[in-house]
Amino acid sequence: MISNTQKHSLVSSLVDVVHADERDCAKSQNTVVWGILNVTPDSFFDGGAYPSVQHAVDKALQMIKDGAKVIDIGGHSTRPNHQDISVQEELDRVIPVVQALKKSTNVCISVDTFRAKVAEESLRSGVEIINDIGGLLHDTQMASTVAKYNATVCIMHNRDVTNVSQDNIVDTILKDLQGSVELANSCGIANEQIVLDPGIGFGKTPQQNMSILKQLKLLKQNDFAWLLAASHKSVFGVLGLQKGERLECTIASSVYASLCGFEFVRVHDVAQNYRALLLANVVR
Repeated sequence: MISNTQKHSLVSSLVDVVHADERDCAKSQNTVVWGILNVTPDSFFDGGAYPSVQHAVDKALQMIKDGAKVIDIGGHSTRPNHQDISVQEELDRVIPVVQALKKSTNVCISVDTFRAKVAEESLRSGVEIINDIGGLLHDTQMASTVAKYNATVCIMHNRDVTNVSQDNIVDTILKDLQGSVELANSCGIANEQIVLDPGIGFGKTPQQNMSILKQLKLLKQNDFAWLLAASHKSVFGVLGLQKGERLECTIASSVYASLCGFEFVRVHDVAQNYRALLLANVVR
């Protein structure tokens, strides 16, 4: 079973943050919002929304104002049927935004990439977290690159498990992630520097995705920090909801994740999720 006893200082500082503008009753906030900033033309929800560096920075600053404590920048779409781009094109999209944002705020920045070269350039530019949807397995140099910079890494489960029964889906995810954690450890990444993500929408059926949401408490039966990234995803299509109709379900999933003990949620609509989490975290 995956386990550890102490969160990495960066993870801990994010989780323990107290927002100066909150009322006293809300100062128990401990589920942190990651704001999604896709600087791509083809991401499934917000592709093409930020066509320039300034547009992207303005959006990031607004998300920070709305309550985000991490800005997660992505330069390569991973939507179904996405088109691959070159490493250089991904760098050209991401690095100027990172550099501009670093000049504008001291908020924690994550880069959403499965490529070690992009991760390295991002870390050189001051990024604190690498959010790897490849689970450290897509690029064999990713783990060593993260370790080189003593960075925090979010490891997402990304494996075809569509033949796994819903009863076994959580155990399968934990077993697979254990392999990624062991790889991280072998390269010098401590457990305290790791955040885990069950990978909603990647290699899973809609029914499996819903089953994972229902079993978030089981995922949290260890001491790792966990992130839920379900924002506007097709998992909510099982409820008959189309693209553009999934905000309320996204908020509900964020609240439920918080009540199950998840430390992070990654969302497009920061203000709405943040406000809902104020109450959820007080209740929690």
